[in-house]
Formats: sequence, C-alpha cells, structure tokens
Amino acid sequence: MSDAGADPASASEVPDTAKDRRLTGEHWWDPDRKRHVDDLPRHCPRCAAVLDLESGISVEYWEADRRIYHTWCQSCGWTGDIIKVDRMVGHEAAD
Repeated sequence: MSDAGADPASASEVPDTAKDRRLTGEHWWDPDRKRHVDDLPRHCPRCAAVLDLESGISVEYWEADRRIYHTWCQSCGWTGDIIKVDRMVGHEAAD
C-alpha cells in the first residue's frame, strides 16, 4: 500500500502510546536536569571561547558517581572531557 496519498498532517500526530505523557510541569528528573544546565561548561578550557549552542557541543555522561562533559569547541577545534572537581591537589614545578 502506498503512502503517496496520505494526509501530511497525520504524520505529525502524537502516537497513542505517548498521548498520556506529561510534557510540561514538574518531572522526577528535574533536579538532575537543573544540575546539568548549571554545570554545563560555558567556556573552552583551551582558548576561553564561549561555548553555546552555536559554538560548541557538551554532552554529559556518567562514570560511577562522576559527571563528565565531553566537549568540542568550534573556535579552536579542541575536544576533551571536562570534569567538575571539589578539590584540586597539584604540585609546584621545579625551577
């Protein structure tokens, strides 16, 4: 059977299985979504360019209890992982 004569409006209808889903209002995942937005990298760690929807990509993933943002910067081409830390312990370079 051909779809050539199908009504284009019917293609955009919500499937029956999704009609009862709540698309607005409070959701159980809201606290994590808000943390994601708050912790999203705002600047490239290599060139300090602003990272937004037009100038880079940051995808959050999890490794055990760590939240990691795999990030790409359009300005300098840098790609890498950004991990928020509570405490950084480093060393002094020798003279």
